[in-house]
Amino acid sequence: MNIKNISKNLTLLLIVVNIVRSQSCDANGVCSSNRKYCLQSNDCGTLPYGDCTKPTFCITNPGIGLSSLADGVLYYSEYCSVANTGYTTLNRIDRTGGNPSAVATLNADFPTILGLYQNQVFYRSNNPSSFFFSYDLSSQSIKQYPLPAGITTITSLSFGGSDYYAIGLSSSSSYQVLSIKGPLSTVSNTASVLYNLGSQVYGVNVIVAPNNALYFNSNETIYRLDQRYSPYVPTVVHSITDLNSFSYSNGYLYLATSHGLFTFSLSQKVETRIRPIIESAYFSVVPDSNRLYFNTFYDVRSIDFMGGNNYLVTQTNLGVCTCRPNFSGGDCKSCSGQVQWGDDGSPNCVSRDANGVPATCSQDYQCGNVPYSICSNNRCTCRPNFSEANCRKCAGQVTWSQDGIPTCN
Repeated sequence: MNIKNISKNLTLLLIVVNIVRSQSCDANGVCSSNRKYCLQSNDCGTLPYGDCTKPTFCITNPGIGLSSLADGVLYYSEYCSVANTGYTTLNRIDRTGGNPSAVATLNADFPTILGLYQNQVFYRSNNPSSFFFSYDLSSQSIKQYPLPAGITTITSLSFGGSDYYAIGLSSSSSYQVLSIKGPLSTVSNTASVLYNLGSQVYGVNVIVAPNNALYFNSNETIYRLDQRYSPYVPTVVHSITDLNSFSYSNGYLYLATSHGLFTFSLSQKVETRIRPIIESAYFSVVPDSNRLYFNTFYDVRSIDFMGGNNYLVTQTNLGVCTCRPNFSGGDCKSCSGQVQWGDDGSPNCVSRDANGVPATCSQDYQCGNVPYSICSNNRCTCRPNFSEANCRKCAGQVTWSQDGIPTCN
């Protein structure tokens, strides 16, 4: 399965789930994000009026952002569905494993993480959009950046000094290797075409390497382009079937495919498979100085450079903080009807009719107009022979028992 097939699967998934649409963005390209996510009920702070609702399913989206700082943090995104509603989170987790935390709600359905640079996690949406985005870890805000003129989407973004390099799909349906002069603008961006891949290919990655080298792919072939010499003439580096993405580190290419993870030595020209396909297609692979990190449809994993010492970084699906049915507000205590308490100590917000009578009941006092009304078969009703909305009208004579119960004779 290559990236094209993955995109098709995600498109089909979009059809069968109800997606939360993107938030609004202001004139400075900053977008809103206000959901709260959780691993357990106490994380929400709204008990017993709200709870942590676990998703019915989650999938991990392509791409990993790896912090270059000593904090050892991975960033990835996942799409989850809860109660027929979908949401996409940017998650943060220690690269040694543990429980993830949701950093933000991303304003994109099934986004691809493009990378982490200058404390910003860049990503693109798989929906048609004239922007690509970043989450600024310092200001904790989402920013949007317009695509360069004539470009309809970007599939990869890499960072070299103050400049950015991308593979973009032009309006003429041709994939191009682009150079975008930094800093990025929230108003407009211009790009220079370094190389035109053509319309019959699919570009997945562009990687900045030492000595002004760019590595990029055209379908299943990886090329090297030397920016020191113009006109730019790329040379073939390596080919591998079902290539989904690749990365570079210290003279090696690391290849994520639908049939395994591979290394390729640029000096020895040797390909080595370090992990066969076990879980599902490998979306992406990112190295640090000691290990490789990669994601599949369902998790983020890590192995050493020899393919051993495999461990699961995360498979925990984050829940979303929700209010109990019909409750609302930041503390989930607002109820437009009547709050009734169950035997287990849980509150229920029950609607009322125009006369203030609750739709259901379990005790007489919930019906109001005590002692003239009673709860019978979970419905509020008047005592026998009483009528009207307040249940106080009696066509005969009202007598009272010693325990204060009226009877209409």
